[in-house]
Amino acid sequence: MFRRTTVWMFFLFSTNVTCLCLAHNVFAAEINIDVGGNTRTPGFSEPVKPIKKGISPSIPPQVAKRIIKKLSDQVIACFKKKDFKSFSNYVDPGKGVRFSECGPADRDVVLTKTQLPDVLKDKQNRIWGGLPSGEDINLTFADFYSKYLYSKDFSTAPDRRFNDFIPMGATENTIYSYYPNSIAVEYFYLSSFGEAKDALADRKSLTMVFEKSHDSKWCVVDIIYDFYMP
Repeated sequence: MFRRTTVWMFFLFSTNVTCLCLAHNVFAAEINIDVGGNTRTPGFSEPVKPIKKGISPSIPPQVAKRIIKKLSDQVIACFKKKDFKSFSNYVDPGKGVRFSECGPADRDVVLTKTQLPDVLKDKQNRIWGGLPSGEDINLTFADFYSKYLYSKDFSTAPDRRFNDFIPMGATENTIYSYYPNSIAVEYFYLSSFGEAKDALADRKSLTMVFEKSHDSKWCVVDIIYDFYMP
């Protein structure tokens, strides 16, 4: 899933006057570069330095909240109850819904509106992303849902953000590059961020991205899951 590149940098400073040779700033950095153009460090699931700069949302957070809060509450309730038949009613019949690890990318799984009602019975394995070990997350939807996608009850998350994200390290938001006029609702637990040394410990978040369909109805177009595994 990843192309691996090893980069070595070496700087040498010397002077003839003092006959001293100083080697400084000697370091090596191993970087994993995924096919979507994001860089990843070994042991971390989230992108560290996306190549494409993030784009700000076109709809301000407070306006986004007024528009989408009620609808997002209904959608997250469907997720909690595993009611994907009802969830399908919120999905654009033309676009389907994308499932993205950390952020949208061309390799993501996209399920159609007609596939969703019986998706928990689907025995087909799909690649939903990758683990820090380099292994693919190759599971049925039912297993993926319980192990990764909804491993916490995000419907009871004490805080959520509407087109407004907490930056984590150098992680940069690329949602609005894919969906310029969207509203993204992020569910998370503040305790997961903790102190700086534990900032990534047990981090899990779920983001639902909404876009207007051709008939001006707000629909779910992307479910973004982000997690850290030590």
